[in-house]
Order: sequence, then C-alpha cells, then structure tokens
Amino acid sequence: MHLVIKRKIVFKFFIVLLGFTPGLLMGQNSSNNKTFVRLGASQINITPEQPVIMSGYDARKTPSTGIHDSLFASALFFSDEQDKALLISVDIIGFPFAFVDSIKKMISIKTGLSVDNIMVVATHDHGGPAIHTYEDKLPQANEDYIQTLKEKLVKRSGELRDNGRLACISGALHKKTCRKKYCGSNNCGSIC
Repeated sequence: MHLVIKRKIVFKFFIVLLGFTPGLLMGQNSSNNKTFVRLGASQINITPEQPVIMSGYDARKTPSTGIHDSLFASALFFSDEQDKALLISVDIIGFPFAFVDSIKKMISIKTGLSVDNIMVVATHDHGGPAIHTYEDKLPQANEDYIQTLKEKLVKRSGELRDNGRLACISGALHKKTCRKKYCGSNNCGSIC
C-alpha cells in the first residue's frame, strides 16, 4: 500500500513541477509576457497479466506468483507553438538501450515528435518484470510482456498528444479572456 501512495505522490510532484516550469521560463522573456502551452498527463497500469521472471534479485529464478503492488507508467506531454516534448517514467528496474531506441522511434512515428524530445526513464523498481536490462535470455511470457509494454506506451503517447489541454500561463490575461480567445468559450475545461 505504501508503494502505491509513494507513486501517486511522485506523479503529482511531476505535475506540479511542470506547472512551475513555464512560469520560470516566462520571466526570462520580457518582450512577450504570454505563454500558451498544451499539456497532457497520464498514468497507465503496466502490471503483467501472467507470471513472468522478475528483475532485481539474482537469486530469483522462478516466475512471479501474484501481484503485491501494481506497476505504472506515467507520462507528461507538453507543447507550445514551436516545441513538443514527452517524458515517460516506467516502474521497471531499467531499460536496455535497444528498448529505449526502439520505443522512441515508435513513439516518434505515432506522434510526430522528434526522438530527441522524448525521454523514457525507469524508476529502478526491484519488483517488476525482467525486460533484458540484465538478462540475455528470457521466457516467452517476458517477451510477450515486453511487446505489450511497448504497445501501451506508444498508444498512450498518441492519446496524450491528441488530448492535451490548452494551458494559458500568463499573468497578463484573465482566465475568461484566455478561455474565450484560445478555446472558443469560457467553459472549455482548459487550464487557464
């Protein structure tokens, strides 16, 4: 239970941090006091649906026998008129370079983002499945999990890009002005 609470706190911390970043950058540009950013945040359960070999302890030789805590991938997408970026954090012990390279290419094709603007990080969780971070050979159940993990990350990345909300980050504009001008109504559900 404590691990689930810890993950929720970390996810909320990233959301708060994301909220402050544009405000800090805005102060550096005195000629334009308005910043409009499209934001998306998401979390998806990536817990294996079948027993798999676990990573993190060399003495662990048998597949998992149940679920103590669910595993998640969290993602933050943000863009302005010029730049787009995606940060994905996954409850895995680590990633082999080949996994990161392939997932970034797949996400780039799905979203149109440059691979240079996609960051995939692991939380270094010792309670997750093995995905060739330290293991050369894995059973088919793990290979199936790796493929499912890639599919989930790519699908969620596309959804974030498509469903990001307009965020008006500006001290100069009133909320109603922001919503009406950039969303078409005062009630668009945007973050202003």
